[in-house]
Amino acid sequence: MAKITIDLSGIGGLGPRFYGEKQRSTRINMKRIGKDTMYADGTVNPIRELGYLGPASNTTGAIASGPSAVIGSTITDLITVPGTPKGYFFERGTKLHELNSFTTVTLNTGDDFAHTISGATGTDLEIYTVNNVRKMFYSYQKSGGGNIGIWDFASTFDDDWLENAAASGFKTGATADVRMIVADNGFMYILDGASVHKIDGGATGGANGTATQNVLIFPSPFQCVDAIDLRGKMWIATIKSTTSIYQATASLGTVSNFCGVYIWDRKSTQVNFTDFIPIDAVREIRSIFVFGGVPHCFTISNANYTQLRRWNGTEFKVVRELPRNAFPEFHDSIHVAEEVVYWFGYDGKHYAYGKSDPLLDPAVYRIGDLTSHVTAEKTFTYGGAILGAEIADLQFITSIVDSGPNYLLKRWYPHSNTAIAAFPHTGNFYSLVKSIPPMSTVKSITLVWPKTASSASSTTELTAKLYFNGSATSWGSTTVTRNDGREGYKYIKVGERYVHSIQIELEYNPSSGLSDTNTIHPQYALIEYNTPKT
Repeated sequence: MAKITIDLSGIGGLGPRFYGEKQRSTRINMKRIGKDTMYADGTVNPIRELGYLGPASNTTGAIASGPSAVIGSTITDLITVPGTPKGYFFERGTKLHELNSFTTVTLNTGDDFAHTISGATGTDLEIYTVNNVRKMFYSYQKSGGGNIGIWDFASTFDDDWLENAAASGFKTGATADVRMIVADNGFMYILDGASVHKIDGGATGGANGTATQNVLIFPSPFQCVDAIDLRGKMWIATIKSTTSIYQATASLGTVSNFCGVYIWDRKSTQVNFTDFIPIDAVREIRSIFVFGGVPHCFTISNANYTQLRRWNGTEFKVVRELPRNAFPEFHDSIHVAEEVVYWFGYDGKHYAYGKSDPLLDPAVYRIGDLTSHVTAEKTFTYGGAILGAEIADLQFITSIVDSGPNYLLKRWYPHSNTAIAAFPHTGNFYSLVKSIPPMSTVKSITLVWPKTASSASSTTELTAKLYFNGSATSWGSTTVTRNDGREGYKYIKVGERYVHSIQIELEYNPSSGLSDTNTIHPQYALIEYNTPKT
């Protein structure tokens, strides 16, 4: 009798084209290409228990007194009240919100919050200085000209600071998606359509700071979408289009646009396209960020697939292709944490990319799905910005829009069973398809995991389904109970003839709470089979 194993740990991440084939979406889970530790599809969390599959949390806590528009910008203040960080949320609308701590469940409704800027559409938040004093800066669009305001972290707001208080002030574009980037040379730079401006908030900038308009101008019809400051250079993501990428449809069309990254020395005043890194066959560049000390960016291909790209010294090379609408809608839909970068997709799914341990290869995981976390009788529309906080347990406060439209904030813990009473997502984990010699007879399949400390119980924790020969219909299913969890394995007698491939699906019981005691973490499956007689 021959034996093979199928890895169920999921540590290698989602395999190539886990989202489906290029020209069709049927039988999307029948994937066989990839490393042995990869899986074909699933919303699961292999990061939490290294080497073992874990369920994704499907439980959120609501943040009350919510926004009146999608949240497009977030920031954390770690300094004003030492040991008690505060969170700030700026709508793509008129209101700026405060969360007094990451343990409260209601946005601040006192102390001048929510702060309202009449007629505004918020675009960004940043913490910088005026005359070396920390301020929160908030940029916004407005008919007749946009602006940047400041808040002193106490009680004073100046909504028109850039225009009326800063030396040599001005208005920003009325419809520009303004971004602010604090650089390592002590200045803050403003992306304003095709223009880049500079703010001096240090001692040399005077009592109210000094603004310098148009330190760099791109030719029409370019717009600056996002930027990072890294090693004395500014990396500016640009699109040759004046249409905002932040639309309800989140689309600039289905054909390629001229996109790329301009590497600016922060000194030259003329755009020199020898410093421009083009990105071919894409219609949008959504955001650029630093991960592991290296620039990365998200693009959308001209076939509408989300692409994660990494700078290799010559080009921004695709490291993973992802589903349509898996892109982060806003710059602040991304959270970088140690070896892993997390983002909330426009599609309402939480993704993670990186190394679950420094010794492992990077992988991509879909670790959460918040599309059901909407108002009763409403449907999910799209996902906005997130605010991540690593306080005791990693948490994300996530902006969701439903069909109301209702604008929701949900607190979600990706890795903790105890911070909130959590229940699992069904997961629908599919292993890669495993080949065996044609015409074999599968005698049995044994699922293996570390023994649990559960009390004796017939409560179902998992359901296992078996697929043979690439069929989309399961051969049969087996329940895995807490009693099985205590044993550390589940033996499944099969006896199926004429088999050439095997695939396993695992579904968690969404009604059984996540628990270090009861939750089963599969490791691998042992397949026993007989080859055909010669």
